[in-house]
Amino acid sequence: MRAIFCIILNCIILFNLYSQKDPYLLKDLKKFKSETLSVTFSPDGKRLLAGLNDGSAMLIDVETEAVLLTLKDHWKGVVEVIMDPLSRYFITAGDNTIKVYTMEGELVHNLKDQTSTIWSVDTDPTGQYIITGAISRIFKLFDVIEGKRIADFSDHTDIVMAACFSPDGRLIASASPGTVKIRDFATKEIILTFPSHPEDIYTIAFSPDGKLLATGSKDKTVRLYDTELKKQVAEYKGHKDLIMDLTFSPDGNYLLSCSFDQTVRLWEISTGKTLYTFIDHSLQVTGIAFHPDGRRFATTSMDKTVKIWDLSPEIFADFYFHDEITSELNNHAELFEPRQKGEARQDFEVRNAKALEIRKEIYGKFYEKYRECLREKNLP
Repeated sequence: MRAIFCIILNCIILFNLYSQKDPYLLKDLKKFKSETLSVTFSPDGKRLLAGLNDGSAMLIDVETEAVLLTLKDHWKGVVEVIMDPLSRYFITAGDNTIKVYTMEGELVHNLKDQTSTIWSVDTDPTGQYIITGAISRIFKLFDVIEGKRIADFSDHTDIVMAACFSPDGRLIASASPGTVKIRDFATKEIILTFPSHPEDIYTIAFSPDGKLLATGSKDKTVRLYDTELKKQVAEYKGHKDLIMDLTFSPDGNYLLSCSFDQTVRLWEISTGKTLYTFIDHSLQVTGIAFHPDGRRFATTSMDKTVKIWDLSPEIFADFYFHDEITSELNNHAELFEPRQKGEARQDFEVRNAKALEIRKEIYGKFYEKYRECLREKNLP
């Protein structure tokens, strides 16, 4: 009974601490009059750019939540937003156009070379080139500094909605139902071809070291390909609806995927396990992006919000060491008890602060144990 009581008290403490349904939700931005479709952070992590279904985009200060810019230049939803790695520009992509702005919001290029609805955009590490996927079997390469299209690729036999650069900019990956292709950027020649999902592929991403490639599909699964072994190495199942977006963590150990099932899943790459499912969105989750610090991420949704989440060490510690953590918390059960009859408020607040400190220490210890396990597997 005491163990159960302690667990209940811990849940109450978490609820009071975060004041959210999901304990790892940090910010819930509700400034939007339309569904939110896409999100990214500035390289310094201080600003967030969101694309909306009404054709607008908003630049927001992450700390203060103040809206810095609002642009409404697209006639259809802004399905992708991009920040230049060198902070010279940002991009919005929607309908069949790509718009390039200065960081102050001045439109410098309006690229109209895409003949169908754009679905994805990715930039190379220099920020000079972007690759676009659309509801078309032809995908395109642009020089956004010069403001011109420089190549079309038409070797897929079905629509290519998802395309991306490798982190070093040497490779371009593209995906269509049945096929994933990787080509050399310099020569434009295809160097690898993988069989892929049988249904539409909405998202594709390389791991930070470029050795893995992930795809998310209408078939509700994530597939993982090893570019060195030249084969599919994993298939992640768990989402109940189509997968709209995915992203690797900056350290390459984890992958986040978001779905029309209203959830975000955190996958551990080495095991394929779902370590946690984030559940606070009330409608379909449409986009996802890691903060540069790797400890936070943002999501967009048809519920007209942008949410910022904490990738807390508690998630990893609790998944692997829940019983041990509960046992150690039970050793301090008296600290977690409700305010006692006759106990002064100041005394209760001191005790509550001590309880939170003990809780943090215990979780910190087991998180370090988890990280040591990763190091033993030669992971970052």
